[in-house]
Amino acid sequence: MYQVFKGTAENSPLTLTYAKSTTGTPLSKAVSIYAFDNSMYISFSYDGLTYANQIEIPSGRFFHLSVTARSAQVQNKTAGLNARFQVIVWYVISVY
Repeated sequence: MYQVFKGTAENSPLTLTYAKSTTGTPLSKAVSIYAFDNSMYISFSYDGLTYANQIEIPSGRFFHLSVTARSAQVQNKTAGLNARFQVIVWYVISVY
């Protein structure tokens, strides 16, 4: 199963909250990230409250990361240069 987020990363962090399932918020097993026109940052949270250090995604690049998380945050790298993005979350339904 997967979930697609599309949008614009701006100066303030934008939280991408994974969809709820009947067993609660699923854990991702991997994330595919596209930064279309400007560089951006992404960070992940296992509990939906505390986020790990930001990972830079250069503009015009695609990354596929193995990451276990319940939500993510995106933010542009350079103030005033918004970054269009697409994030695909590949997840498992049950919590191990």
